[in-house]
Amino acid sequence: LAELYRNLGGEAEARAMLEGGLARQPDAADLHHALGLLLTRAGETQQALSELARASELAPEAARYAYVQGIALNSAGQTADALRVLEAAWQRHPMDRDLLLALATINRDVGDREAALRWAERLLERNPADREAAALQRELLQKPD
Repeated sequence: LAELYRNLGGEAEARAMLEGGLARQPDAADLHHALGLLLTRAGETQQALSELARASELAPEAARYAYVQGIALNSAGQTADALRVLEAAWQRHPMDRDLLLALATINRDVGDREAALRWAERLLERNPADREAAALQRELLQKPD
């Protein structure tokens, strides 16, 4: 329902609904995650990061929550924290494609070609037919040191 409000332009209503839900269920990871996404779209980065982190803490079994937290941290310029979150999540979810791809691309973007290549190769080991991972690996192998 909160997403419906948001889609209809009712950001304030969506936020109030999520905050009300959290008042009743403070350990509801899905509500923290949804609020974090809403706050991200609203440009409230620090509060969004806090909500996304809480969702990840409450539901470590949800790789998606850690992935979104890592991407948000990276987007906020907190790349070292993003990599730490993503690597910890990968330890729990070693088969998760999104985590592996994020680790490869963020490492590439910060100039750590060797680490990026390792992550891309791990992704290809799990799914040799992954075209995006294969393209990333080719790109990394072609770049001069």
